[in-house]
Amino acid sequence: MRHDGGLVWSATTGELVATLDVPAPAQKPDRSNQIGLVHAVVFTRGGSLLAAVTGTKATGKIRLWDSESQALLWTDDDPRHEPLSLAFSPDGKNLASGGIDTAANERGEIRLWSVNALRE
Repeated sequence: MRHDGGLVWSATTGELVATLDVPAPAQKPDRSNQIGLVHAVVFTRGGSLLAAVTGTKATGKIRLWDSESQALLWTDDDPRHEPLSLAFSPDGKNLASGGIDTAANERGEIRLWSVNALRE
């Protein structure tokens, strides 16, 4: 089966529960530095939001979806940040990413976002 988006499967039932739109890159990526199409995934505690790091190491982006409507709510496409990991705060109000600041000599960084601000 060919698919150009992200598939979400239930770990309990094994059934496909959602198909998320993950836009294909404009050109074929250099596979030599590819981490994977989906590198990190995290749900809010109640499961209403899903965040993921998608793309390659050089083109990684953070995407936030409403898991019920499957609507893409936000994309962080700052080329200075190579995201590697994600976490929601326990109350689901904040999203944190750990990664590399490419503009600061490849230093590690943590970024925090207000989820309410991302949804607007």
